[in-house]
Amino acid sequence: MTVVIHQTGSPAPTPQDITCEEAGLWVAEEFFAIKDDLFEVHERIGRERATISGEGYQSGQFPNANFAHEALLVHLEARYLVLLGDAVGSDRTLH
Repeated sequence: MTVVIHQTGSPAPTPQDITCEEAGLWVAEEFFAIKDDLFEVHERIGRERATISGEGYQSGQFPNANFAHEALLVHLEARYLVLLGDAVGSDRTLH
């Protein structure tokens, strides 16, 4: 979520947290980029959980980025429940 610029010959700038606006835009873009595929949503939920738990030590340094990942996770989990309910509730014939 944070952007680090690497330039040769000069010291690399310290990573900066994203702004609140960038966090909101990122969440919206990532959420709407995922199609209504139950398995794709489930896989992305796993990745977001891994990101949050793996980078939890940096949440104090990058609170907006951490918030963005947590917000996306909440939206994905809600969408997953809707898709799962649709899949279970629909009439399908298994061959």
